[in-house]
Amino acid sequence: MDTTQMIRKSLSFVIAVLAIAAFGIAVPNAADAQDPNPENHDHSSICYGIKSILCKETCINPMSDADYCGASEDCSAYQTCGKGEECVLGMCKKAHTESDDACAGDHVLCDGICVDPKKNLRYCGATKGCSDAMACRSYHTCSEGSCCIVFNDDGFKAYAIKQFDANHDERVCADEADVVTEISAPDEGFKDIVRLSDLNSFPNLKKIGKAVFAGFENITNKDGKDKFKEFKSSYIEEVGDKAFYKTGMETVTMSALVTVDTSKGSEGMTFAECPNLKTVSFGKLQATSINMFKNSKLLKKVTLSVAEQLSRGTFDGCESLTSLTAKKVQTLQTDVFVATAMTSVAFSAAAKIGFDEDGNAGTTFKDNPNLNQIKLNAKGNLEVSPTFATPETAANCELILNTDKAPGKSGTPHATEAGEWPADSGLIWKKITYNNN
Repeated sequence: MDTTQMIRKSLSFVIAVLAIAAFGIAVPNAADAQDPNPENHDHSSICYGIKSILCKETCINPMSDADYCGASEDCSAYQTCGKGEECVLGMCKKAHTESDDACAGDHVLCDGICVDPKKNLRYCGATKGCSDAMACRSYHTCSEGSCCIVFNDDGFKAYAIKQFDANHDERVCADEADVVTEISAPDEGFKDIVRLSDLNSFPNLKKIGKAVFAGFENITNKDGKDKFKEFKSSYIEEVGDKAFYKTGMETVTMSALVTVDTSKGSEGMTFAECPNLKTVSFGKLQATSINMFKNSKLLKKVTLSVAEQLSRGTFDGCESLTSLTAKKVQTLQTDVFVATAMTSVAFSAAAKIGFDEDGNAGTTFKDNPNLNQIKLNAKGNLEVSPTFATPETAANCELILNTDKAPGKSGTPHATEAGEWPADSGLIWKKITYNNN
């Protein structure tokens, strides 16, 4: 490059800088940079538009966003501009102090910054004097002055607009999303749903209805590239029959789940036949549904922190199950442990064992080849089916009972000197040990 070319390039750069300083040429802010029409964005990523990156579940422009000013691509480094400052070209600088009249067009002055209230995520819908401004939450964009959901799944978007678009404007905005408490399957069933991340857009969602996601083995995570491996919810409290039947997830953690359908005649099978399911944890669930995990053959570890009932067929066919935490269980219905890999089970509070939901006597433990210890040491009188275990189970297992079940003691049913329990059941145990702990 000769000297003349270098001078010309330098002059061009200087002129550009002076133009910005003299005429206030704007750099788009976070929301202004985004296309307000969710139809136009790339569903492979939650962020789209000019220089838009993801910072704590919010799409921002690091050149103009005051909360994440100058943010790096992975949002690991950034500045948060203070009061009276704005982000200009990725640097925090003192903001304007003029009135709305100083802002061009329909822009209004909010905290010393001229913003477009139709697009700005931080001041969406602001009117003169920055009144009525709303900060759009995660998974939302500011579209024509309203905070509306940015859907990541076309199938779920079509369902949500049909069910929840009260204004009939082909959008679901914050006021509409906030009243949604239940997701139920449409009559024609869901179509082409591959991601569940859109559930996070409904802050008051409490219930997943019957068979909502049944059969979706290829559900993926939010980037659409990998199969959906984990479903984690801290807000869903109730799940219907077959809600996740035959889905492809590997891990389920639902800390707020209290209820699954245990009513007479219900199908249950909430997470049955899930081919990849390995780990489950429910923090508040009171009782499992009938056949809740039936034939989920890779299921290994289950945590039921407060559950008081294991319903019929809960772990039937869970041939990889080796770990269960359920210390508060009081009722063990029939066919709970069938063909599992459990080596020992402990239910120190169980008082009713081996009866189905109609009160019919049956078998709780059968065909568990590795099972060698069953602990049922609740104090007092127990209601126990004489067939709660198979003779083969008894012959291979140590049975641990409370000392009040020893021969001649007050607790019922009591054991016999021959190692039979319950008495007259024909179940002769490999060994009976008495332990109150």
